[in-house]
Amino acid sequence: DISLATAVALHGGSNGFQWTYLRLPPKSVRIAVETESSYPLSAPLKVGDVIKAWGIYIDDTTSKFSVNIIGDDDLFLLHVDFRPYIDTIVLNNKVDGRWQTEVRPEFSRSNFVSGDKFKVTIKVLDDQYKISFNNEEIARFSHRDDISLATAVALHGGSNGFKWTHLSLP
Repeated sequence: DISLATAVALHGGSNGFQWTYLRLPPKSVRIAVETESSYPLSAPLKVGDVIKAWGIYIDDTTSKFSVNIIGDDDLFLLHVDFRPYIDTIVLNNKVDGRWQTEVRPEFSRSNFVSGDKFKVTIKVLDDQYKISFNNEEIARFSHRDDISLATAVALHGGSNGFKWTHLSLP
């Protein structure tokens, strides 16, 4: 499996041949995070990119919390807002300071296990985002804005012990 590779080795060369350049694709890095913070993207988003955020859910007293793909000037390309107290997720975007039409797929609070770590994954597809929870697809949301406008990922919310712990960016 190629995903298990950890290095590239260049060998050989004779009669004056030498390796002069090797370009590797950027590697996503898992970083420790703080809630209510944003983390810059190293390059514009593109189809195939994956964003992962890990958090710890404490209990039913946890209020809403979100993963957001943001741009400049208060642009939210994607707002994934978990609201366990009403068994739903709110998906939306925000342009010029105004929220657009939201989508509310059901998502039972029973998906969370008190005190356990969970993972939210956002995969950028051709015309939509695929949102997964613990590796299970839970929703899709159409691109409403040009994905190249994304500049950062912001993690918000939570209460009563909830916290975001790690983030992996493309």
